Amino acid sequence: MAKENLSKKNQEMGKKLKKSGIVALCVAIISVGMIMINNYNTTYPVNYNDGYSYSEKTTKTSENNQDNAFDNYNETNNEETEFVNNDRTNKDENNQELMSLYDTATNDISILMDDLDLDNEYEYFYTFYELLNNGTFSKDNTYTYTDDKLIDNVDALGYDVLTGKGVCRNTDALFTDVASKNGYEAISIPCYADTSKDAVINSNKPNHQICFFDINGDIKGFDTTNHKVIEKYYEGKNYFISSDGQIYYRLYPEASLRENKYLTRHNTQDEIYEFTYNISDDNKTNNNSYIENKYINALENLESKQVLVNDFKVKYQDEVLDNLVTYEMVK
Repeated sequence: MAKENLSKKNQEMGKKLKKSGIVALCVAIISVGMIMINNYNTTYPVNYNDGYSYSEKTTKTSENNQDNAFDNYNETNNEETEFVNNDRTNKDENNQELMSLYDTATNDISILMDDLDLDNEYEYFYTFYELLNNGTFSKDNTYTYTDDKLIDNVDALGYDVLTGKGVCRNTDALFTDVASKNGYEAISIPCYADTSKDAVINSNKPNHQICFFDINGDIKGFDTTNHKVIEKYYEGKNYFISSDGQIYYRLYPEASLRENKYLTRHNTQDEIYEFTYNISDDNKTNNNSYIENKYINALENLESKQVLVNDFKVKYQDEVLDNLVTYEMVK
């Protein structure tokens, strides 16, 4: 009788130990799962979101972790493997189509700019600015300054402008890419921009993107967002001011890394370092009225060649705008 009672106690204790082990195992599995989820999503700052804002954050998934996630998913869900792989393939194909369309667009725009017979880099910039903001390069002839659902393809940041929207990095990239095809030695560089000189001097990270031309050693800058020519600089080669004295700029060449998505395909990090290294420390002065006259010349020339611009719109609509790859197709 005593042996039977002892045996029952041992059986009950064994059940309790087994149940405790299962609970511990479940807790361990849940803990590991939470760690994997936390490691999978990493938060990065958006570097120059909308010209002057640096506060928004976005969630970016590590490429390595993403690949591992797909591998694990395929091993345990064989029935869905084909669907997942096709989804990724379609996005890759759409991105290739996007790049092809962007190349066609920049070719067409560069031909237009060449046909307009512009006399100098000032008229080139002002003409591009007017066409850009009149929606000539964008879907439905409308361009809106917004960061809502931007594709931000690292090799074609200017593509978003074709869809009708973008911010400084997008318009600057399109301008840089087109100008490069027109033979300018053009480079896109991040900077901090502000109407306050002290704010620029005390800045520690970029909030804006601008383009520079190197014309036989003569450095000229262009701000496609704020309609500014940038030629004067002060207190060292990385500090610039617009020709009308309204906006100050501080260059951040070290921020132009491809993983930050703010480098056009025409510029490498070494090219940007070399460009900023070769800027002279001598102060430069401009006759701003001379530059303003070039703006007037650009407007008059553009008005006289509206037939040419309208012919461009017909071709551009057929070759580019009617075939746009959308945000939903690549994201």
